Amino acid sequence: MDIGNSFIKQHDKYNSNFVLSFENTECLRGIAILLVIIQHISGGFGTNLLTPCGGTGVAIFLFISGFGLNESYKINGLKGFWIKKILRVFLPYFILEFIFFVIYTIDIKSFLLDISGINTSYWYVGFILKWYVIYYFSIKFMPKYSSLILLFFGIIMIFMLPGIQAEQSFSFLCGVIASNNIQILKKKSLKTIFQIAIIS
Repeated sequence: MDIGNSFIKQHDKYNSNFVLSFENTECLRGIAILLVIIQHISGGFGTNLLTPCGGTGVAIFLFISGFGLNESYKINGLKGFWIKKILRVFLPYFILEFIFFVIYTIDIKSFLLDISGINTSYWYVGFILKWYVIYYFSIKFMPKYSSLILLFFGIIMIFMLPGIQAEQSFSFLCGVIASNNIQILKKKSLKTIFQIAIIS
């Protein structure tokens, strides 16, 4: 996941106790991965009892992504925004999907819809792409109201998107808000931030 690790690493040099330091972020990401894996394994056994684990893991991923992206913007602006996203997120996905396209002879229309994020095989890719687009244009043209714009689209997603995507409508936004209030965050414990990510 692209979460602005370069900023976080740089920030650690000045504040090793920062609650969302690189080390703590790695821990949160590990917890999120574990939760998603647990949910998928339980689903394979035909039970939905652990389904909330997957949603919680995704919420943590999105929260950290929104936070890291906004922190990176503070340092670098929008310079190289899409190049970084393409190289770190979408190029690996494109390569994976192209391999499937060649092996399984998927029709070209489905392939193009998939890699464009319109109708992806893995919903998270299309979902995070939506947030990247919304974030980019809100920051570029209306930076003063970017959080309100993100909130507006989050509300729309609740009603327009299916299932878990609707449930995660505010997770990315919460990460951005956390970044905008970083001075307050510095005074909070890792447990508090973890609770915020779960609630989001």
